Amino acid sequence: MPHLVKMREQFGSNGLTVIAVSAAPADEVRKFARELGASYPIIADGNEMFMAFGVRGVPDAFLIDREGRIVAEGLDGIEEWLMKELGG
Repeated sequence: MPHLVKMREQFGSNGLTVIAVSAAPADEVRKFARELGASYPIIADGNEMFMAFGVRGVPDAFLIDREGRIVAEGLDGIEEWLMKELGG
């Protein structure tokens, strides 16, 4: 997830918050996060969130604006939206 760390570093001062969701149990997620050095929160056992967002494959990514609307999907789509809207 280095891509997410990079986006967070680049756009965090503009209000970007990164939160990951995993379907794995919490103990596996904690181990994985430590190994990766994840610098953002990861929600474990997120199957309900996957269903709510219509996730069909993993990994997937969504950019949600301050009003709660999905404005971009997929890492490429998110990066493109951030560059267009926030500059880089």
